[in-house]
Parts: sequence; structure tokens; C-alpha cells
Amino acid sequence: MAEKTEAVIALGEFSCAHIGHKAVISAAAKLADELCALPVAFAFGEGLSEALGKPRVPAIFGEAEREELLLKAGAKKVVFAPTTKEFLSLGKIEFLEYLDTLFSVKGYVFGEDYAFGRKGEGNADFLCDYAARNGKIAIKVPLIKTEGEKVSSTEIRRLLSEGLVDKAARLLGESYFIKGVVEKGREEGRKIGFPTANLYFDDLAVKEGVYYGRTKVFGKEYLSIINYGNCPTFSLEKKLVEVNIFDFSQDIYGETITVFFDGYLRDIKKFDSVNELTERLEEDTKITRSKADKKR
Repeated sequence: MAEKTEAVIALGEFSCAHIGHKAVISAAAKLADELCALPVAFAFGEGLSEALGKPRVPAIFGEAEREELLLKAGAKKVVFAPTTKEFLSLGKIEFLEYLDTLFSVKGYVFGEDYAFGRKGEGNADFLCDYAARNGKIAIKVPLIKTEGEKVSSTEIRRLLSEGLVDKAARLLGESYFIKGVVEKGREEGRKIGFPTANLYFDDLAVKEGVYYGRTKVFGKEYLSIINYGNCPTFSLEKKLVEVNIFDFSQDIYGETITVFFDGYLRDIKKFDSVNELTERLEEDTKITRSKADKKR
């Protein structure tokens, strides 16, 4: 039987890898380096709200994006816990024993408000005591606060739902982003001089509207205008993300791109004519370039 990997486990839901989560990952990576162990982020998979009997909320990031962010923050491996009723019914000791089946656990790192086990019966103080009794190290990371309030996924989700992506970015430590495969659309934008790359998402955490931002394609970033929602001027009701990528003209159908939402421009509206829409898009372009110039 192969020996289990020695690991330091960073514990949390890690629903979006905000600056508080990153502080936990960073502390775990530091401890793992001291112990010559593997820093592992133990997160929860998608569908947690439904499994707990709570109303479903749009995910801030999907599992692939969360894994990318957690690895970027310093984890060397990410494990997503199952969101089954069976797993979520494990008691606090059973939960910790489950971790021991995966790794030879040398330490735990977690936020001071961390809760685990059935109905959150385990807390940070219990985990510190448990670790001391079992020859492991436990590090409780203080909460990070902004304006007196703790940084939380709930607050980030609220900001995104109101279109306040710039404020959400301060808590995330980077701009909110999505990744997707470019699909063919109706090419209405191309006809008026504003071609778009279309990504089909109908359930994003961000408010429907028009944003300025950036698009990463083929490893390079380009300024962009982003429309998330429907297209009432062209009587298109299906929600999607349309990205007008500045100074770019390559065929990218079937390519995966990353779209960063840097700021909110305006609400979506039905224009009385295509000319009126074109004039508004020209104004959006000027504002986007102006925002970029101010950041330089």
C-alpha cells in the first residue's frame, strides 16, 4: 500500500478565492514549506446550497476557475469535497478522520470563523484543540476586514449582483472574470462595425448590463466592451455574453477566452434604431479607452 502524501490542509468553502481565502492559502503554503509537506486546499464542490436545503445562488466562479485561483494563491493541490447529504452529515471528528484517509495530515490552516462537520458543529477553537491532542499543527488566520466588515463571499455576491464589479475586485484581489468557448451568433454586431465574441451563459453572479473590461485571447489581453444579458434592439431574448474586443480581428470560433469585468458602463436598453445603438457603442468605446488611459 502506497504511503499517503504528507500535507498541510487549508480549510474553507473557498467559493470564490477572495483576499481572505488567499490569506489562508498563503499561510498554509508557508507552513507546508516549513514541514516539507504539500499545501492542499480542501474546498467544497458545486451544489452546496442545494445540498444544505438553501435556495440556489449563482456561483461566483465555477470549479475550474476556483481551482486556478487557489493554485495561483499558493496551493499545490485542490480537493473538492462531495456535496452529498452523506458527506455533509459527517460529524466533526468524522470529517477530520475523512481528511486522514486522503493525506498524512501534518497541519490545518483556517479562518477564525471556520466551521465544519454536521450543521457546523466543529469550530476553529475545537480544531486547534484537536490538532494539539493529535500531534498536528493548527493555524487560525485572522479575518480580513474592509471598512469594519469581514470580507465574505456573500458581500462579493451582493456587489456583483448590483454591477459593482470594481468594488468586488477589491475584495477578490482581482477583477471578476469568466471563461468560455466562443460560439457563432447572429453577427448583428459585425454588420454595424462592432463584431462580438459570443459566450453563452444564462446564470452569472454579475448583474445584467454593459461593462468595460479586458479579454484574454491567445495569451494577450485586449480592451473590451462586455454585454451580459439579452439584445432587445435586435429582439434577442436569450441571455449571453457578447464581447467587443478592441483592436482584434482574428477568427476565434471554438477558442476559449477569458473575459474580465473591470467596471459598469450602463444598463441594457432597447434603442429606437441601429444608428442610435451604434452611436451609443461609439460612446462606450471612448469611455472604455479613457478608463484604460487613466490606469496607465
